[in-house]
Amino acid sequence: MKLLITGRPGCGKTTLCKKAVEALRDKLAVGGVITEEIRRGGKRTGFKIMDLVTGEETLLARTGPGQGPRVGRYVVNIDALHGLGERALHRAVEECDLIVIDEVGAMELKSPGFAAAVAKAFNSEKHVIATIPLKSGHEIINELRRREDIALIEISPENRENVLDKILERFER
Repeated sequence: MKLLITGRPGCGKTTLCKKAVEALRDKLAVGGVITEEIRRGGKRTGFKIMDLVTGEETLLARTGPGQGPRVGRYVVNIDALHGLGERALHRAVEECDLIVIDEVGAMELKSPGFAAAVAKAFNSEKHVIATIPLKSGHEIINELRRREDIALIEISPENRENVLDKILERFER
């Protein structure tokens, strides 16, 4: 099963992925990456990326000056994607039953290697759960949306309490 979860920023995509990982970990070997916000003083100042197998995490992007590509007000740490991000996805394709990719977005797709690892995951025989932005003009995201072998679920504040059950039901089949 291949599943894309989309929704507005802050609607609960990452929380949903984390809950799905916890619920499915007893049944499946789970690998991939989770991207979480970094907040200081109530304001989002960046993102970290974490390998679901090793627990290793590193800075993905931050606000302020710095070297590297920019996405909005954030400077993207390409080394994190080339290193931890790609390693985690390649490991998941090789060793796991379920690959989680939170998120396939503008920051992550600044890395051609990470984008290739995403494609490898979706072209594998493994289960994949990935999050994507609600709106994106990026061709890779548009290609994923068009694939007939991928189910798309939009999460919102109104339905987010029920979406996890729907995802878990798909794994019971």
